[in-house]
Amino acid sequence: MSPRNFGRKLPKTSKIGLGLSQFSNTTNKKAHSYKSKSQTLNAIKYCIKSGINFFDTSPNYGETERILGELKQNEK
Repeated sequence: MSPRNFGRKLPKTSKIGLGLSQFSNTTNKKAHSYKSKSQTLNAIKYCIKSGINFFDTSPNYGETERILGELKQNEK
């Protein structure tokens, strides 16, 4: 996937991104939309392997920002 300029001083960004709102429910196992932390990590890792480096996050998306940050720290 060919990256695009997102701005002059920003790193190049993939044309396609992943919205993490669908992965926001990582704690309530009884909820219909429940996704485990490992499912969320696997989806993010798959996107990274596919060349996607744009992830839409928000504090309202549950633990997704923290999970993405953990993944980044584990790569160091």
